[in-house]
Amino acid sequence: MVKTTVIGNYPKIPGFGEAKLRKSLHEFDKGAISREQLEMVIREVTLESIIEQEIAGIDIITDGQIRWQDEVTYIMGALSGAELNGLVRFFDTNTYYRMPLIKNKVGYKGKILTSDYILAKENSKKEVKAVLTGAYTLAKLSENKFYKSVEDGLCFDIAGALNQEIRALADAGAKHIQINEPYLAYSQNWADKELVLQLFAKVFEGINARKWLVTYLGDLESIEVFAQAADVVGIDFVEGKRNLELLRNANIPAGKGLCLGIVNARNTNTEKFEDVSSIIQMGIEKVGSDNIYLSPNTGLDYLPREKALDKMKTLVGICRQSQQLVSQSQ
Repeated sequence: MVKTTVIGNYPKIPGFGEAKLRKSLHEFDKGAISREQLEMVIREVTLESIIEQEIAGIDIITDGQIRWQDEVTYIMGALSGAELNGLVRFFDTNTYYRMPLIKNKVGYKGKILTSDYILAKENSKKEVKAVLTGAYTLAKLSENKFYKSVEDGLCFDIAGALNQEIRALADAGAKHIQINEPYLAYSQNWADKELVLQLFAKVFEGINARKWLVTYLGDLESIEVFAQAADVVGIDFVEGKRNLELLRNANIPAGKGLCLGIVNARNTNTEKFEDVSSIIQMGIEKVGSDNIYLSPNTGLDYLPREKALDKMKTLVGICRQSQQLVSQSQ
């Protein structure tokens, strides 16, 4: 049956009430609170994000990535060989990331995401999906001052580090592991699609989990190519205006899944089933209802927290209408 999921991050700051995480980060920077006190607040806000995903009725949740400053900084800042530099706009959004400056060989220093995954897993009855930004996007959004080539050197060292992190996540029980590669769809640099597939294979080398490859902020060139490598391919139908036609003409291997990004995570408008039903129907025709996941097109951190909850409830409502149609047709 059709299920719902989210792409990654969740708003950290509530629209109403105390912005306790922002306040605690500021106090920590001033030395007014300890690391242990800050960790307590991060844990509290992470649990709030988990509870709100459950309240909305999301089937496969994430930990909300509350600890992440953005989609680049948290992972790259935890690897050796990278220093965090000045703020740079994240694609065409109103958010920024600290550009990693690569001054030495990139390597893995230790677990990055595992503790938050375990926290979510231990505090939810829902399936929990681990989410990482992909090696291609991380490399392309970094400034290389060490490697002769980003494509032949930096990308693969980042992928090797991510593989070690994913091994730790799999050991912690992660059954769904998602790699986000927005740079490919946004840049439309399709000459690199084989590189992305090579990196995806390296990242998941030796891993037994459901492998998700999610793109957003633009159109794909091919769904079939990515479905050959990934168990689930995530497609942005909000910013990717040509993706429905691409899906219509796709020949997707049996048993593969599609994550349909149908709810706009960057505005507060409420979607209706009629607006997205053709996308859902096409997805079901291609892979069957049991292999369809409905999601926002990106992470929800672009929205006020209350609106993010509304968006998830909208998504779940659309999913239930889809399930009813599937049941009626059987």
